[in-house]
Amino acid sequence: MESGKNPTRADKHRAKDEEGSNHMIVSVMERFGLLQLLPTKVDFASMRVVNDLQQALSLSEDDLKQIKFRQEGTNLMWDGDAAAKIKKTVVIGERAKSIITEQIKNVEELDIKHYDLYARFVDFPDEEAHEAS
Repeated sequence: MESGKNPTRADKHRAKDEEGSNHMIVSVMERFGLLQLLPTKVDFASMRVVNDLQQALSLSEDDLKQIKFRQEGTNLMWDGDAAAKIKKTVVIGERAKSIITEQIKNVEELDIKHYDLYARFVDFPDEEAHEAS
């Protein structure tokens, strides 16, 4: 960010490092959504990128404890208020961003829970006009 300029939402929620990778702040819900969207079959060149994304987006044991994550039958349950307080900065490079964007665009029917991700990666990819919820 240039000195003397007021920070925008994008500045607050994303910064680029020297390699051009984006540092994106994501909520627990966005992490769940992104994990669901990641492809299970990719070309060899993308395999490492997807694996790194899975690792970065996965919830740690401490995260799971904080949100009181549990499974009841086939339902996954957690404390939404506690989850809303947890944010994580994830590095998303150009190839990872491209993979995520393609996955979002190719979903036949997006669920409302994917709206924030759609806004961040498709509608406003360069501005990131939508804050992590």
